[in-house]
Amino acid sequence: MLFYICFLLKIKSGLRKLKQEPGGSAVSKITGVTLVIPFRNEERNLRNLIEDVANLEKDGINFDVIFVNDHSEDDWQEYKNQIRERENWRVIELGAGVTGKKNALTEGIKNSSSEIILVTDADCRIPTKWLKLMVGQFDENTGFVAGAVKYKSNDSIFTKIQALEFGGLILSGAGLIGSGEPVICSAASMAFRRKLFIEVGGYNLNNSLSSGDDEFLMRSIARLGHKVGYLLNKEGIVETNPGDSVGGFVQQRSRWASKGLFYENPILILKLVLIFLFYLSLILSPFTIWFFGWNGSFLVMISIVFKGLTEYFVLLEGEGLLYENVDLSHFLLAELMHIPYIVFTAILGAFGGFVWKGRQLSR
Repeated sequence: MLFYICFLLKIKSGLRKLKQEPGGSAVSKITGVTLVIPFRNEERNLRNLIEDVANLEKDGINFDVIFVNDHSEDDWQEYKNQIRERENWRVIELGAGVTGKKNALTEGIKNSSSEIILVTDADCRIPTKWLKLMVGQFDENTGFVAGAVKYKSNDSIFTKIQALEFGGLILSGAGLIGSGEPVICSAASMAFRRKLFIEVGGYNLNNSLSSGDDEFLMRSIARLGHKVGYLLNKEGIVETNPGDSVGGFVQQRSRWASKGLFYENPILILKLVLIFLFYLSLILSPFTIWFFGWNGSFLVMISIVFKGLTEYFVLLEGEGLLYENVDLSHFLLAELMHIPYIVFTAILGAFGGFVWKGRQLSR
């Protein structure tokens, strides 16, 4: 519990540091930017995405776009012509036997000659200032920039709870970067120097994993000694879709959790194991109470109260950015789900076996 509380306080401190930094302003020294968008079966999202990309403010930035199709099985062909008709936009098709998001990204990067690679997902909505704000985070020492992402809002309680949970993940990644310890980020909003992608060998060290196209690369670039920046600016936040079912939500989170045991830093793995053990101890708390009696119940209640209060104060940092506010009733519902969901998805992810984009994945 003490380790977890200290971990959350570090995140909150990092977020405060980020909020004191400028939100990004276009840097004229950047010679060119390529936006790479891998996609599979995104027919219902491509129309909005194409419109958003077309409306990006460029402010003199040399900008081109590469869509990479990962063997889509839906009827997206009408959008292929729309993409090809635009100046400096291209569509690349992955070859037979070549599949997966990492291969799609690698193919797009190979076909670019720009200094900066910008990445988003095909189910996202992009604000008009996103391009120039992300580029504006680069100085001569910056190798990678992560950006904030939030869930599209609606009136569903399930969506609002997801927005808080996902917002917590985004705030965790931002706070850790702000505190000088980059760990997680989202591939829905990130940018990096193309030469550094090549220097670290791209995704060669983790290409067998279905997830991690974002954070493995970020940490590889950071280990070279390059600065990792973060865009925490309301005008540069990308929106993505929440899960439409509990099953889909669990599948996604299990896929994300599956890479944890393959992190390159044993100390980082140990930290994740300690957090998992804290959550597991809360699941096993009835045995603690049975064994220790009243003293055990007091310890469990103290742990739950301190966990909830600290998480609540961290989530407040996302108000007005990642969600409108931290509604107390939604927060308490999320807290009830949080402990069993973390333990369950961590175990499911460790053993692998989930479905994503119509494919059965082993890990």
